[in-house]
Amino acid sequence: MQPHNLSKIFNKFVGKEVSVTETVHTTKYGDIMSASLSDKNDPVIQGMEQEAVRNGLELRFWLPGTMGTADYCVDRVNVDISKESD
Repeated sequence: MQPHNLSKIFNKFVGKEVSVTETVHTTKYGDIMSASLSDKNDPVIQGMEQEAVRNGLELRFWLPGTMGTADYCVDRVNVDISKESD
């Protein structure tokens, strides 16, 4: 299998805005913030997912505050969604 040119496939999405919902959960240990995509039908999200499927890839979204494993999967693309000031 030949490696994918991820820049060519996904660079058109760099800098695009997507809506993220942040929720604060109060626990006995303090406040914990979680984030989720507000609209999974967002055209930017849909476009990235369509490109991933077209190229046999899987997407993993990293939202603000996301924790996860650092395991490596050759067919997975990590999408880092950063919070910018309004």
